[in-house]
Amino acid sequence: MKKAILFLLLIGAMLVGAQHFSGYGVLVVDKDTGLKFRNPDNPEIYIGYEYNLIKSLNSLGFSDANKNIKVTTAVPTAGELKYYAAVFVVCGPRAYTEEILTSTEFQNLYEYLEGYGGCLYMEGNNIAHFLTAKNPEFLNRYFNNKLSYDGGTTYTGYDTIITDSTSSFCRPYTFIYPSGTAPDYSVDGMEAYDPGITAPNYYSVLIPGEKQGKLYKSTATAYTPPATKDKAPQTFKTFMQTTVFGAYSYPVRKQTLPDSIENQLERTSYLRDIMRFFTIGKTLIVKDDGEVRDAEKTLVEVMSKIGLQFDLIEIPSKGTGPNYAYYIPYTTVIWFTGQDPFTISPTDTTALGTYLTFGGNIIMSGDDIAQDLGIAGVNERGTEFPFLEDYFAVDFISSKTDDNEFVADRTSPYYSNDFTKSMSMSYATTTANDLVLPYLRGTYVDTAFYERSSVKAPVSVGVINRGVTNKSVFLGFAFEYLKAENLSGFIEVTFRDVFNYDLIYEPQNNTSSSDKNRIDVSKDIAENSLVSYSGGFLFIENIFEAKLIDAMGRNIMNLNSGYNDIRSGTKSGVYFVVGKCNGEIFRKSFVKL
Repeated sequence: MKKAILFLLLIGAMLVGAQHFSGYGVLVVDKDTGLKFRNPDNPEIYIGYEYNLIKSLNSLGFSDANKNIKVTTAVPTAGELKYYAAVFVVCGPRAYTEEILTSTEFQNLYEYLEGYGGCLYMEGNNIAHFLTAKNPEFLNRYFNNKLSYDGGTTYTGYDTIITDSTSSFCRPYTFIYPSGTAPDYSVDGMEAYDPGITAPNYYSVLIPGEKQGKLYKSTATAYTPPATKDKAPQTFKTFMQTTVFGAYSYPVRKQTLPDSIENQLERTSYLRDIMRFFTIGKTLIVKDDGEVRDAEKTLVEVMSKIGLQFDLIEIPSKGTGPNYAYYIPYTTVIWFTGQDPFTISPTDTTALGTYLTFGGNIIMSGDDIAQDLGIAGVNERGTEFPFLEDYFAVDFISSKTDDNEFVADRTSPYYSNDFTKSMSMSYATTTANDLVLPYLRGTYVDTAFYERSSVKAPVSVGVINRGVTNKSVFLGFAFEYLKAENLSGFIEVTFRDVFNYDLIYEPQNNTSSSDKNRIDVSKDIAENSLVSYSGGFLFIENIFEAKLIDAMGRNIMNLNSGYNDIRSGTKSGVYFVVGKCNGEIFRKSFVKL
């Protein structure tokens, strides 16, 4: 009965789609010309090659209901493409001799990538072969790929696709194709056109599995051209794979979920990695601190300044957070409990555990989490609560000190940042920090921070875990009370160096993929100004006499420089920030869901 209930919760959430990414839209170009294959989620039916990709995009919050996805069969003009943060071209197993893309479509994609710095995803069993024959410059210049193997007839059964073990692009994946269907055949192999371009500008992502005997042929790559003297860092991003996303199924079965759901979750996890590479991702901030007033204020300001989209939810004291399905669209979760002795419920650890099993990132902090879940004095694998041990690699030691100053471990990425090498609280907590020990210290797990007074002690207050299925940072203190510059540095280093975010690239703005409702905000932005909206919070900078008005022109409220809470007093809809910047009238729109 429990399995049935979980199944209904998961499938219901996937069908409905979450209300996210109102600021970005995606375009899916269906180039499979009506070809179909056996659905790995239901072998009794056949589907188009775009079908499961669209389902995963729906799970991430891109849906017709949200007006941020559009499906077409032709690549539109660059003037239309510029409104989309990412364009997905799905070609299926079409022969390389066919006209998969026309010269006009190539030109439109050229202009989208060069002129607007867009993100392009392209897939098809023979797409690399087609581009080699028809437009090698496009393959070389915009994907840094060249054809290493044209599929041929020697290896026709590409039934296993795995993550390149030398790549840091995403967590380890293993996918299999449905037996005996078209995606099994003639899969192109690729290698770098310029082998001197490496991560983080070029990644080999997926390669054929062990059954093929040779692992040098990449089937998926990601590329961002490196900055040059005449080219600013803001540029395009591309992703190419010669296997079919929609055909992937997940071969490692768990007893708690139906196969079809696991297939969907694994594909969506992989797509979430691709979207993170495209810098299209959202963070969920969970305030679970006993409802301490304004505890989240500095964190919200930091997230806004860095430009990370987020939603904020509050968990009532002794309450429980959302179920797993709620977390699916989020690339990262930040969960803090502050000084609240009622930390995290078994329901929450189950939901978050599933999220982390399927590729999530998490920052978790609080004075009492490890104390609540751990067992002091027993330091062997398998003795701590599995959530604490499996996903954070944390062994609880004690909770006896209340030092409010911290130093980074020399081996951690925090040590090389001026604002995280040494950190201190702006607010002294009244409860003790959790002292912890990282399990498996070494390649994947390491100390993040020590208390300043215990630098020489074999304990820490922070642990980094670059796990097999997830990445996590655990802090045994209330990190939301760090000084603003320390908290800002911590968020920047964690997202950039631990979670592999690109914090420089900015995807195309888009408030709707519908011409009827689309608002072109690119004309509204003045230089040196900043407006960032997410989760009910509006952050503005270098805008004077700022006001918030609605679509009817009515004044809603005056705005202060910095952080503005607009959760109350505003309904869903389109709003505008108006004011003055550099002596000129400033106006920018955004959508509040």
